[in-house]
Order: sequence, then C-alpha cells, then structure tokens
Amino acid sequence: MSAASNQPVISIGLCRLFSRVAMFNIPMFSLAQRRADDRGLHAFYEPNSKAYTCIESALDIALKILEQGRSKEALADIALQFDDSTSNSARFGGDKTKARRWTGWFVDQLRLQTPRMILDETLGRQDVMAYHPREPWDGNLETFPFHQQSIYLNAQRAESMFAARTSISPEAGQQYRDHLFAFVTTIVHELGNILITWLGQGRIDTPGGRSLEMRLFGGVTEFWRDHNRGDDQVGEPYHIDENGWAWRISPNVIDEVYTYNFNFPFARTNETPVNPDGKQTMNSRAT
Repeated sequence: MSAASNQPVISIGLCRLFSRVAMFNIPMFSLAQRRADDRGLHAFYEPNSKAYTCIESALDIALKILEQGRSKEALADIALQFDDSTSNSARFGGDKTKARRWTGWFVDQLRLQTPRMILDETLGRQDVMAYHPREPWDGNLETFPFHQQSIYLNAQRAESMFAARTSISPEAGQQYRDHLFAFVTTIVHELGNILITWLGQGRIDTPGGRSLEMRLFGGVTEFWRDHNRGDDQVGEPYHIDENGWAWRISPNVIDEVYTYNFNFPFARTNETPVNPDGKQTMNSRAT
C-alpha cells in the first residue's frame, strides 16, 4: 500500500526519477511510514513515489560516501577502537588489514541489503532528525540481519525536502540541495551507528555515528535554527569539532555532495571557531 500523498508520479525532474535506473545502484529497499497517531508502520511507499525517490537519492549519496577510500579507513579505525575498548570483543586482534576487509564487506552489504528507512511522524519536534534503534542480535558478523535494521527519519523534515524538490520558486533548487545534504549527512551518521550494532550485536551504546563524522567530515554536523525563518528551513550548517567549537560548513560543500564530488574533510568558511552555546540545533541525535 502506498501513502496517499505519494502516489506514483512520472515527472521529469522529480528527484531525478527519470534517470533512477541509470543513477542509482540500490536494490529495492523498504521505505515505510510511521503515523503520529499510532506506533505501527501503516504504509510502504512505492518506488516511483516522490518520497521514495527523494530518500533513495539521499541514501545513494550516503552509501557512495561510505564507499570512498577515506571512509573505509575511518570505518576500519572505528572498528579497531571498538575492539580495543570492549572487553567481550576481540574480532580483529589489532589487525587493521582484517578490520579493513570486514568493514569493506559491511559497506558492500549496506548497498546489497539496505536497512529499511522509516518516515516517522512521531518525531514531532523539528530538531530531532533521526535515530537508529539498536536491537540485540545473535550470530557471526556475516549473519548480521541488515534488512532488519532501521533508520527512523523525521517525516516533517522530509516533507519540507519533498516540497522544495517539486516547487517552481527560484530558490527551491538550492533549498532542495540544502535539505538533501542534511539527510545525506544524517544517514551517514546513522549508518555509523549501525556499524556498532553490527560489531556489538546491538548490546553496546557506543557513538559510532559521531566517531565517523568526526574522522570523515571533520566534525559532527549540526544545523542551527534561524529564528527569523519557519519550520520548513534546513538550518545553518556547522561542524562541532572534538573540542566543542563550531565551524561554518562552506556552501560549496553542499553542491559538491549533491554532484557526488566528495572532498574530506568538509571545507569551512570561518577562520576562527564559534562558540555554540545558546544555538538551537535542528538535528539532535542520541549518539
């Protein structure tokens, strides 16, 4: 059953729907809706719906980011650090080659067995962007249930992205790219959390997403609310570095990510850091 507001539409320019087969290399994944008045999943979006194609675009860019050499090095480092800090885990024995091989396999499986995405209306607050519930599982690394993993995305924020993509206003194109960048970085973050679910069998609450962003992007991505704008805004993109200081992300980064032109760490615009105290983030994350 497809969500009523996202019936299949054939329209050139609708989240690159016209070139879906050529652009994306993701086997069919599940995109569901979680309504605000219930805890269950009530609708699964059809592949040609605007919701599906927009989330697929963000997901494809996020997966492509993880497939870069620098990303794989970061994932291997996180895996080794996790191994060293966890008393009941000794999967790699300090062997980075082994860690690289396994985390490379993990990234490959994310594309082949993509975790389901859920547009969650129960995330009513604009500043809660996403979360990944870490469910315990048993087995070996190669038997990890990828398809049973979930990333819950803020449905209200997603609707703002869909609206920007289909708007004909002059500023809509940049608004869409801004929204897409927010979802791309969010999905990368949550896939970093799924890495820890994989390594720790869902029983350890270690901030994989934050570690991945810090190593890869140069800081944890936040979007600061502009109180002169409404709830459909993306927010101003900043990085919080390891010392807690904020750096403005260059607008060029957003366009580069949109065109799959990745440069890590992300470029910054300010030469000195900003104190984030008193700023309201629009993408709170648990880990």
